[in-house]
Amino acid sequence: MTPAALATLNEGLWEHIAGTRTSYGHSRETRRMTNTEWADIQALMDSEDTLIYSMVTACMGFGCGIRIGRMVPSTFPGVPNEVEWLAFITNGHLPTSVSQLREPDELGYKTNIHFGDGWRAFSPRTHSESNTHNLALYKQPSPKSKASYEY
Repeated sequence: MTPAALATLNEGLWEHIAGTRTSYGHSRETRRMTNTEWADIQALMDSEDTLIYSMVTACMGFGCGIRIGRMVPSTFPGVPNEVEWLAFITNGHLPTSVSQLREPDELGYKTNIHFGDGWRAFSPRTHSESNTHNLALYKQPSPKSKASYEY
């Protein structure tokens, strides 16, 4: 997978919901990724050293997500470095195989992906020492504690 293919995949993971008079609209997850898609994204993150990651709260505060971007260094002195954000993936997009839920939840579902599953999948990237350094270099917010992202 290439960064461009990641951006294309991201478009298929979201559906824009038009706003009404009282809201501006929002986007919602359209589907889970397949195991192959998630493996391809992980392989890209392992091989591409120009990527930067940011953890965010998602799923109306009950989940977490990762923003994946490409670092674009400035070519002119005094002009800040930029991040080209390629994808936003939430725990709701992850394949059910990443879930560590062993028993059915209170509704009887074993296929839900919870905050903890997303945290385990994303935080090794978002909270790594090298990523924290890159976030500071590109003037992006530094990672926070796990409790800061939980509802």
